[in-house]
Order: sequence, then structure tokens, then C-alpha cells
Amino acid sequence: MALIPRASFVLASFSAILLSTIASAQNYEFSVDQEDSFIQQTLNVSIPLNGTLIGNYDAKTTPDGTSTLPGFFGGSGNNPIDFSATLVLSGSNSVSPVGSFGFTLDPSGTSASVEDFVLNVLGDDAATVTATLNLVYSTFRTVSPSGLFIGGIELPIPLGEIELQSWTLQQAAPSTVLVQDASKGSSLLGVLALESNFTFIFSGEEIVTDPIPFLLPLDGSFLQTDSGAEMAFLSELEFDQVIPAAEAAIDDLPLPVPTILPPGGTANLLMSASSAEGTTFGTWNSSLVATGVPSVCSAEPDIDGNGVVDGADLASLLALWGAVADGSPVDLNCDGQVNGADLAQLLASWAN
Repeated sequence: MALIPRASFVLASFSAILLSTIASAQNYEFSVDQEDSFIQQTLNVSIPLNGTLIGNYDAKTTPDGTSTLPGFFGGSGNNPIDFSATLVLSGSNSVSPVGSFGFTLDPSGTSASVEDFVLNVLGDDAATVTATLNLVYSTFRTVSPSGLFIGGIELPIPLGEIELQSWTLQQAAPSTVLVQDASKGSSLLGVLALESNFTFIFSGEEIVTDPIPFLLPLDGSFLQTDSGAEMAFLSELEFDQVIPAAEAAIDDLPLPVPTILPPGGTANLLMSASSAEGTTFGTWNSSLVATGVPSVCSAEPDIDGNGVVDGADLASLLALWGAVADGSPVDLNCDGQVNGADLAQLLASWAN
């Protein structure tokens, strides 16, 4: 009977112990099922603006355009008029989103990590909001058409419906969720820290908002299947939060304004402005259903690729113990960590 070298016997025994006590983390890539998912939301956005208005008159390009003159009397030319305003967007929509995220179930089975969560809120649907510009300005007059605009009085200017071009929720950092046994599969409970980004068309120009923090509560279920996993979770919340001031300024944005005295005309103005800190509030009610498949993990215990799992591979693994970058060759189970699970996997393949 052949004798097993002592070192091999010790390592084999150690491997068996680890494998009996440490399970590998389970990694899945989930896709949101658009047909079975929905989001119902109301949205109200208020953005303060400060800047100037000026007629669109130009001697060469628009000689018949509007000129603006400050005050009740006198003046000549085309002059900027100071203003302050609040852009208000409001609406409600029901949409079917699409998205994806990674899900790593901890070996303990009591927690999981959600990472790279991206949700196209609108999916293939169109969403619109009603826009109003509440404008307050210094007294001024216009030429072509002739009009008088008395200052200090708020003038609501309906801008009609604005179509949201895109609305994306993207995860700012991985989130840990609690996992508990349930009658069927497991229950999930946690909060995803996301960033909300909007793109919409305002007066013919594309406006891209800066990222807005968005916390999405997660209350759902997780079920492992023969082909992968299934997940469903509900989120219901009311939100009221600050919108950071946009870095980009508005420059010469066309703004048709109805004349006040006399009524019936339209002054064609250009608006230049910068925004201040705004607010957004509303409600969110969603049901997301997702299907997951096991993540493809290409790492091999033979880390150095010499055809045998030995001390050199063990040294490479131990040298990078802890958190590692995605795709690290020593992260044998592709969970972003080099730990006991990876060590057990390596030792199980140790050359006899």
C-alpha cells in the first residue's frame, strides 16, 4: 500500500475540514423581467433660476425680433432684464422598467450583497411631466411686439408637457441585504443606495440633471431553482429631498412670453440663467421581478498555470488575502474576496 507523504496528508485533511465548514459564496447575474415588473410614481420637481431676459433681436439674423427696454419709459437698443423664476415639473406615470444587477449570497446564508444595480425606469414607455415657469422680473417694455411687463408680479408661463428622454437609477455602492428562511425560499430585506439621473427636452434643448441620491427599500423573496434563481421585491415610499444646483448654466434659451399690456402678443425672449438648489418630492410604488443565472467564474486553482496545484499557487492566494478587484485570478469563487472559501477550493485540488 502506497504511503501518503505527511505534507500531502496534512493538507488533504485541512482541505476536508474547510470544505465541511465553509461553503462558497453563490453569485448570480439578474435581469429584470419587464413584462412582470411595473413602477407607478408621482414626481414633483422645483428648480429656482436666476438670470436675465433679453429680446431675440439681432440686426443681421433677426431684424424683426423682439427688443427689451428697462423701466416704464425711455431707453433704446436691446437690454438684459433681471429675473428670478422657479421651474416646476409635475406628473404621474406607470411604466415597465428594465435593468440588471449582481447578487452574491454569503456562505452563511444570512446576508447577501447587491452590486452594479442599474434600472432604466422608463423601459420602452414614454413618460411626460407638465412644466410651468413661474417668472418674476423687473419692469420692462418690449418692441416688436409693443408691450409693457410690470415688475414684481409673478407670471406663470405654461410650457406644456415635457417628455422625459431617460430616467436611470444606478447603484452608488454595493448594498448588504438581510436573508432569512421563508416557507418558500428566502426573504430579503434591505435598502439600495442609488443615484437618479434624468434627461429631458426643455424649449428644444436637452437637459441632463446631475445625480440625485435615491434610497430604494427592498422587501422581497429569493428562490434558487434548477437553472439559477428567481427574485421578486416590492418598494413603496414617499420621497422629499434636495436637488443639487446644476453645474451647467442656461445660455440664450428661447422663451416665448405672452404680452400683458396689451394682451394677445408674444415677446420672443432669450433666457440666460443659473440654477440654485432645488427640491423633488413624490411617491414610488414598484414591483420588480428578476431572473438570475449563476455568474461565470473563470478562475482556476492552478493560479500560475503550470499544470499542478501546489505551494506556489497557495503562496499567491495567501499574498492577496482579503478584498480584491473583479477578475482577480486568486478569487476562485469570484465573490470579490480572497478568504477561506477560496482556500478550501484550492486545497481540494491540491496535487497528490
